[in-house]
Amino acid sequence: MIAGAQGERAHRAVCYAFAASLALFEGPAQISCVLVLLAAIATGRARSWRPGWFELGVVLWWLAGVPGLFVLNVRPSSGELTRPLMALAALVGAWSLNTDDEPLLGRLAWIFGGCLALNGAYGLLQLGFGPFPWDSLFLKNPQSGQIWIPNRVYHELAASGLYYNRLKLAHVGLTGLALFGLVLVQKGVSERTRRAAGLGLLVLGGGVLYTYARMALVGLAGGGLTLAALSARAKTVLKVAAAGVALVGLVLLTEYGRSRFLTISEDGQLRLGLFRAGWRLFLEHPLFGVGHGAYGLTVGPYLPAGASGVHLTSPHNQWLQVLAETGLVGFLGFVLATTTAWWRALQVVLHSGPGPALLHRFVLVSMVGLLITGLTHSTLHHPTVALLYWSLAGIAVSARRR
Repeated sequence: MIAGAQGERAHRAVCYAFAASLALFEGPAQISCVLVLLAAIATGRARSWRPGWFELGVVLWWLAGVPGLFVLNVRPSSGELTRPLMALAALVGAWSLNTDDEPLLGRLAWIFGGCLALNGAYGLLQLGFGPFPWDSLFLKNPQSGQIWIPNRVYHELAASGLYYNRLKLAHVGLTGLALFGLVLVQKGVSERTRRAAGLGLLVLGGGVLYTYARMALVGLAGGGLTLAALSARAKTVLKVAAAGVALVGLVLLTEYGRSRFLTISEDGQLRLGLFRAGWRLFLEHPLFGVGHGAYGLTVGPYLPAGASGVHLTSPHNQWLQVLAETGLVGFLGFVLATTTAWWRALQVVLHSGPGPALLHRFVLVSMVGLLITGLTHSTLHHPTVALLYWSLAGIAVSARRR
C-alpha cells in the first residue's frame, strides 16, 4: 500500500494521463486505464468498494460470451476477444473519478475538453490540408473507410482526428460537446472559463460535424433534452430543441448535408439488412451467442448482397451485437449493468445532494447520448468509446451508493 503525498501525486498524474489519452489516442488510453487501476489499489481507494447489481450484470455478460467460442471453435483476434474487458474502466470511474475533489475534477475537465478540442482542430486541418505525409504512422490502410466520407470513398476526406477514425471522434466528441455546453450554461462560471468553453464548443463542434456521423448529433440532442426535461423547465427544453433544429438546418445548407439527407432511405435499407443479419445470427445461437468477438467470423452467410468491409464488424446496433455474441444470458447481464448505471445517474441528478453536480449532469447527458447513438452503431466496438462509457457508468453507480 502506498500512502502519503507521493502516492497521491502518482495517482493524480495517471488520472491526468487517462483523461488526455482518452481524448487523443486509443493505445495510450488502454495503458493509462490499467495504471489508474493499479494506482487506485496502491493508494487504498478500492478498499471500501463492494460489488452490486451493476457488477453482477457485467460479469454475467462476460461469462456468457465464452461458451460460443468453444462450441463453434472460432478464433477472434486478440483485439476483438478482449474488447469486453474495457468494462474494467468502470472501476476507474468508481475508485478514482467519483470524487468531491473539485480542483482535481476541474483539471481533469480542462485536460479532457482541451485535448478533445485539439483533436477536433486536427480533424479540421485534415479537411483543409490532408492527407498528410505522416498519416501512414497512424493508419495501416490509407484507403480506410473510416477516414473517407461514406458514399464518396476515395474522393473526399472526413474529419477523423488523431484517432484516424471518424466514428471514434464523433462518439467521444459528443461527450466533449456535452461538457462544453454544460459549462456554458453553468451559473457562477468565470467569464474566462465561459469563453474557453465556447471556443472549445466551436472547434470540437466543427470537427464532429465534419465526421458526418449524423447519429452522434442526434444522441447529443437526446441527452440534452433528457437533462432539460428533468429540470422541469419548459423554456430549457424549447431552447435545446431549437438548437438541435438550427444545427440540422446548418447541415442542410451544405451540399453534402443535402445529399446525406436524400440518402437516408438508402442507408436505412442497408441498416435494416444488417439488423436482420444480426438477428438471424442470434436466432441460430439464442442462449450464449457465438462468443465475444466472433460476430465478424460468423455473420457472413446472413449478410445482405453488397455488404462488405465495415459491415462485417458489427450489426451496427449495440443491443443486437450483445444478443448475437452473448445470447439471451449475456443480453440480460448487459441490460442489467447498463440500466443500473443509467438509472442511478438519473437518480443522482434528480435528487442532487452534496457533491459535484456538474459532473453528474455530464455523466447523464453523455450516457444517454451514447446509448441513443448505439441504436445505429455498435458504440462499444471501439475501445476508446468503451473505456469512456464504462468510466461514466462507474461514476454513476458509485455516486448513488455513497
